[in-house]
Amino acid sequence: MQRHFPNPPGRLYLREECPLAHKTLGESAIWKEFGLSVVAAKRGEELFSNMDGTFRLLPEDYIALVGAHEQNQRFLKEFAPPRQEW
Repeated sequence: MQRHFPNPPGRLYLREECPLAHKTLGESAIWKEFGLSVVAAKRGEELFSNMDGTFRLLPEDYIALVGAHEQNQRFLKEFAPPRQEW
């Protein structure tokens, strides 16, 4: 049985120039500013979950965020790199 989620997690790849890179989750204020929860991070082959505010986000991390669709869109608009035009 396939499950459908009303608000699938947002995902973000952290580039070196991303303002979130090198910050802890607490310093990033993702929850406070956007109302989103970072539920997982992938660093190389390692997967992290249940991170606390001391978890440091590093360049080349992938993060998964859960929250309302509008919150995800606002977050991604601010932090995702612009898409390349064809």
